[in-house]
Amino acid sequence: MAVIDVHSFGFTYPGAQRPAVRDVAFSVEPGEIFGFLGASGAGKSTTQNVLIRLLDGYEGSVAVLGQDLRAGIEATTVALASRSRPQTTI
Repeated sequence: MAVIDVHSFGFTYPGAQRPAVRDVAFSVEPGEIFGFLGASGAGKSTTQNVLIRLLDGYEGSVAVLGQDLRAGIEATTVALASRSRPQTTI
């Protein structure tokens, strides 16, 4: 079972005409280290904010430790499954 499993993920901010993230899919297996790389505005922080439940209203499926994020998974479960490091500008 994947620690984090994301399929057909998308997110559009309220009032926005274009999605911030569109059609993203990835899985993180136990023991893997996973990072988001991309240009400014590519949707890295938006994706992380959905994963840690700061944002809701996404499209697609997101599961953490086999539990659907929409099913009210506890924030502590998400915290145990992931460790987030903020973006560092060099």
